[in-house]
Amino acid sequence: MLQILYLWWGHLVSYCIILTDRTTEMLWKGEMNYLGSPITRIPVHQNGGEGCTRETSLELMEVFLEKEEAQESDLKKTVSLYDVNAIQIFGEDSDQRQLIGDFTKVYVLPTVTGSHQDLKYINPEMVVALLGGQLQDLIEKFYIIDCRYPYEYQGGHIQGALNLYSEEELCNFFLKKPFVPSDAQKRIVIVFHCEFSSERGPRMCRYLREEDRTQNKYPSLYYPELYILKGGYRDFFLEYAVRE
Repeated sequence: MLQILYLWWGHLVSYCIILTDRTTEMLWKGEMNYLGSPITRIPVHQNGGEGCTRETSLELMEVFLEKEEAQESDLKKTVSLYDVNAIQIFGEDSDQRQLIGDFTKVYVLPTVTGSHQDLKYINPEMVVALLGGQLQDLIEKFYIIDCRYPYEYQGGHIQGALNLYSEEELCNFFLKKPFVPSDAQKRIVIVFHCEFSSERGPRMCRYLREEDRTQNKYPSLYYPELYILKGGYRDFFLEYAVRE
């Protein structure tokens, strides 16, 4: 009789464990349904139909930013993100590929590979994140510089982009009276692009950096954080259409 009771009790405990696991799984699924999907839909055409949408994950951007923070910590754990003495601490032999032009901070935006290895590239998704204010806690002001000719710009452009297609215009806008962030811990970011970001965009980006160097004592810069939009306006248009 005692053995029968032990056997019955064992089956009851096993059933409770299975029931608990199933209940936990159901509660987890219910919570996920309540919170909703982490995928945010960005419209491709303002007047388009249901099919004119593009899914982009905001979680992906967070993962990229966490990766950048991890890389910064690996470089030197004792150095804060905004340490102006980073050059002295890292030393000349350190890997400075992830540091901005004045070597004081790491790049705030996740970069991708591009055709010009001396320049930093970002993808269209990051431009959308900038336009949506996703990084306003880190970036005080950003500029999107459209280096195409005026007739190209007028045919369609990224929302808020400035059409600066000559070196003179570029210098007059940025270097006659340089912009300085009111918060020393925030960035000023400049993103260049042309139709494909293969020639004019990279050339204008390099020109601003060279002129910036001539006006400052090395390694100081007015604008140490410059990027190129990979694929240019063409790739941005194909993914997100015109944003005006």
